[in-house]
Parts: sequence; C-alpha cells; structure tokens
Amino acid sequence: MALFRLAGRRGALLGPIIARTLAEPLGPVNLLLLSAVFLELTQVCFRALIRDPALNKANHKPKPIGGSIFAGLSSVARSPYLLGICVYMFLYASTSTFLWLQQINIIDANVKTQVSRIEIFASLDMIVGALTILAQLFVTGRFMPKLGVGVFIAAVPVFPLAGFLALMIAPLGIFLIIFNTLRRAANFALPKPAREALYTIVTPEQKFKLKVFNDTVAYRGGDAATGWVHAGLEQGLGFELPALAGVAAAYSATWIGTSIYLGRKQEKLAAGEEHVRT
Repeated sequence: MALFRLAGRRGALLGPIIARTLAEPLGPVNLLLLSAVFLELTQVCFRALIRDPALNKANHKPKPIGGSIFAGLSSVARSPYLLGICVYMFLYASTSTFLWLQQINIIDANVKTQVSRIEIFASLDMIVGALTILAQLFVTGRFMPKLGVGVFIAAVPVFPLAGFLALMIAPLGIFLIIFNTLRRAANFALPKPAREALYTIVTPEQKFKLKVFNDTVAYRGGDAATGWVHAGLEQGLGFELPALAGVAAAYSATWIGTSIYLGRKQEKLAAGEEHVRT
C-alpha cells in the first residue's frame, strides 16, 4: 500500500511537470485532450486488473456488502465517532476552498494570459508533489508510529489556523500562495495517512459506506457550501482578505477540536476500551 501511495505521489509530480512543459507549445485546449488520454489509460489499466485470473478465483471474490445508498448516512447518525470523521472532512474541505478561491482571485488579477496561469499552477503543484514525497519518505513513516494518530490528525488544522491568523495581520497575496502550497503538501504527507487510520477500527461495511458518504456529502458538500459562503461574504458583504481569513480561522479552530476528539477516540477504540456504535 505504501508503494502505491508513493507511485501516486510520483504521478502527482509528473503531471504538473508535463503541464508546465507543454502549456505553451500545445495550448490549454490540447492539454485537456492530453488529460483525457491519460484518463482513458487508467481505464485500460483498470480493465486489465479486473481480468487478472488471480482476482477471478472464487476464494478471492469478496462477499457483497449489501445495504442501500443511505447506509452511510444511517451509520453516521448512530455513531458520534463516524460523525466526527464527517465533520473533520467537511472542515478540511471548507478551509481548503477558502484558500483556493483567494489564490485564484490573486492569480487572476495579476496574471493576464491563460498559458501563464497554467504554468504558475503547474509550478505550485510541482512544489507540492516534491515536498509531499520528501515528507512521506522521511517524516510520516518514521514519526507517526511514535507520536500516534492523534498528533498527526491534528497537524494540518494547527497550521492553517496559524496561517489564517497571520493573513489577518499581513494580508499579502504572495504569503497566501506560499501558505496554501505548504498546507497542501503537509496535508498529503501528514494527516492523510493518519486520517485513513481512523477507518481501521470500524467494520468493512462502515468503512466503505462511510468513505462514499464522506467523499460525496461531507467533502463535496463542504466545498460547495464554502463557495457560497465565500461569495456571499466577498461579493455580498464586501469582506476582504483579512476578514475572510478571520472566518477561515474560526473554521480551523473548530477543526482542531474535532481532530483532538477523533485522535483520542481512535486510540480508545483501537485499545478495545470502547466500541463504535452501530
């Protein structure tokens, strides 16, 4: 699994390198066509995997989990722990969207051509990919077993809180872009592996149904809701970067509290002191 994650991060590094190199000679439209080719190649790989004889043996076929599409919602409603994971994902998506929208506004106002914007975003993604690989190689694997899931799951909320508070004092565009780049790298390298560990103490049915619920309702819902909130605050009420950073800081403070709860709860559940309510 660690090998697959590292391969994924290498792909995340290679993608922006290709985009930055080919943005000018190919142009934005042809880059989209190239992206479509890569997506189709993933389908080819997937079809090859499902035709693998080893996966088609009877003793390798997993039993269907069953249940309805609302099973994830009902599990969340019954378990404070599972609800906490959803809240964590919602707050993560919300703070990410705040930063992303502000970064887009800054780059859009200062960079006039579409090709230049692609090159800037690709360069930022290259930095994120490189920092993530370095952190996963030299930090995550070495220190997460020693410090525990709770410390790592709370690592990213503390960093955005400090960054948003700094933006309230010094609302500089370049600082926001640097802050967002470091935050993204920290998230991929530190709390994301720990966040996956939160699912290790639940049943397979809870795990897979909750992941679907988190990816659709919690994460995408937080993304969409924050987009509306951001537009309302910025365009409707005239909030500028310092005030928007203050709102995002409040999100981050709530996120920290949720992370501390989840970290402590996961440790108790892993030790058998408590059980996930079903």
